[in-house]
Amino acid sequence: MYCTGNTLDDDRDVYGREQLHAELQGGRDRRVLLVGLRRTGKTATLLWLERQALADPDAPVPVRIAPEGVESPDRLRNGFANALSRRRKLLPALPGGYLALRKLDLDELLVIAEEAAEDAGRGLLLLLDEVDAIARLVQDHPWVASTLREGFPRGERSRVIATGSRRALRLLRAPGGAGEPLLAGFSLRTLPPRLGASAASSLARLDQRGGTGAVPWSEAQIAELLTRTGGHPYLTQAACKVGLDLRCDPAHAVATVLDSHEATAAFAQDMERIAPAEREVLDQVLAGNTPRPELDPFRRGLAELGVLDRDGVLTVPVLGDFLRTRGWGSFPVRLSDDEVAPGSGAAAAPSKPAPSTGMAPVGSPSYRTVRTLGSGSFGDVVLVEATSARGVRRLVAIKLLKTELEANEVVVRRLRDEARMLARLRHRAIVRAEDLVRVDGRLGVVMEYVPGVDLADVLPESRRQPVPPRAVCEILGEIGDALHVAYHRVPEGEARPFRVLHRDIKPHNLRLTGDGELKVLDFGVSGAHFEGREHRTLGAAGGTPMYMAPERHRGRHDHPGSDVFALGLVGTGLAFGAWHTHIWAPYEAAHQVEVEIVRRDIQASGGVAFAQLLAEMLAYDPDTRPEAGDVASRALALAGELPGAGLRTWARSIVTQREVQERSTIDLDDAPEL
Repeated sequence: MYCTGNTLDDDRDVYGREQLHAELQGGRDRRVLLVGLRRTGKTATLLWLERQALADPDAPVPVRIAPEGVESPDRLRNGFANALSRRRKLLPALPGGYLALRKLDLDELLVIAEEAAEDAGRGLLLLLDEVDAIARLVQDHPWVASTLREGFPRGERSRVIATGSRRALRLLRAPGGAGEPLLAGFSLRTLPPRLGASAASSLARLDQRGGTGAVPWSEAQIAELLTRTGGHPYLTQAACKVGLDLRCDPAHAVATVLDSHEATAAFAQDMERIAPAEREVLDQVLAGNTPRPELDPFRRGLAELGVLDRDGVLTVPVLGDFLRTRGWGSFPVRLSDDEVAPGSGAAAAPSKPAPSTGMAPVGSPSYRTVRTLGSGSFGDVVLVEATSARGVRRLVAIKLLKTELEANEVVVRRLRDEARMLARLRHRAIVRAEDLVRVDGRLGVVMEYVPGVDLADVLPESRRQPVPPRAVCEILGEIGDALHVAYHRVPEGEARPFRVLHRDIKPHNLRLTGDGELKVLDFGVSGAHFEGREHRTLGAAGGTPMYMAPERHRGRHDHPGSDVFALGLVGTGLAFGAWHTHIWAPYEAAHQVEVEIVRRDIQASGGVAFAQLLAEMLAYDPDTRPEAGDVASRALALAGELPGAGLRTWARSIVTQREVQERSTIDLDDAPEL
């Protein structure tokens, strides 16, 4: 019942930031940069502002853009054209739809957006999510900075709200294009990585859901939890979920989270952007000392980012445990002192070793199999209780290779490549890989355990009660965004994108939780470019034939549109309540006849735009299909216009009971009482 990293309810301010929301909506500052650590609700804040603006006919028209993963000015322009086209009903003066808008230059799009808002008698609310991503773009294309800066809406009723972290601060201050900071004139607001006491307690008790699925802790235990997490929303939710799964106390739950991916997801990327002098500041704070006066600019920088409070105290106590355990050697230095505090003149002493915690050195974890989750030609996926060298327990899934396949070097290389790739890809809808291990003599990949059901298991339910078109669109949007990121994003420390092609998108590889979260599973036959890749599978024919696009049946396996086609098949299956696996025909004319039949059937229940999107995804020619990022944008825009329950509401009714039954079979009773 937990939704780690997201708001718990679409229409409630679960982060307790009413004052901030009011200020962003109607305060005196019409340009605001909202900075904060990762996993603290920056995106949730923008989504809240967007929902409020859409519900108010007098509010500025919201146009939300997520530059993350954008690798060229053309992609940035297309993203803005996508976001703008979603507001055609509110901005009738726009010159056509997406295809017409994407032909315009970026500066033209910015101008016509505000003009269309003025014609509609409204302002423009430009929402830039994770604006840090533009920093890389500005380095290679300086003119982008001046184009954006000059094109930001200036009308009295217009606003620009941007979110970001350390790189966003650099965009605020460091010279960009045309010799001026990109975000000059923006007011800076810090989003603290912690909730107020009342909001944090409400989150732990799941008040927004009437307490359904809440961890059975006393008020004193919840207070103990919040003392450790500092009220960090993401880590608080993660610890509660661990407490429910393992039936343990708050101290053990927090220790488990610190030993898992959740802590890495919350802290790692931010810690890589802590300059050497800032690292010394944190070391001194953790040792209980006062940093030397020369380091004041760096202490203020950490406070500005939300790592320290005004008194120089760590805002999230468990961050200290995380740093003591990992040590600074785990994080590459990506920012210099001068980049963080130009001209400060403070020479940082060499970073001192983090204070000792008295903990035993980290050793190899032990594993105890709980049950088999699934089997296939490669081997088994098993649910395992992992116990670290410090005694911290957690549930993980391990993909174990069949013993007889270990002699097949091709299969072994693929397994190792899958682990390396999934460890580097970071997206909420892509299952995480954590390590390569041997369990009972078998080679395996340790992966996050995702409770719930595969979309293939949803079919019996959808025959009795069809999946609402709105929920289908949200599924297409989430998986489409994951495919876009996998193909386009440049991972940290890499010079180019991995260009990941999944090549086996099908219902059995898409996992749905009771919170409406989706996970793409099984990248074992994927293609990708990355340093150290052992097996070159770019031309391989792996996958499931009934979900392969026409070009794959003809021997071409390197086009990203093939994954879009397979996702289109998933969408039609959900919309119909049965998988349409025979859409593909060997000749284009026959294929288009089949697609037209599907389009007409879906149009009758889901509307013209919904049917058209699926038809385009199923096009015979891969070059005419929309890209995965475009699918995500269009599908999420449609979701806001279609009737029926949203994904989260629908998933609760479909998955929750199965999830409860699944959890009840996990046998941890032989573990010592905590």
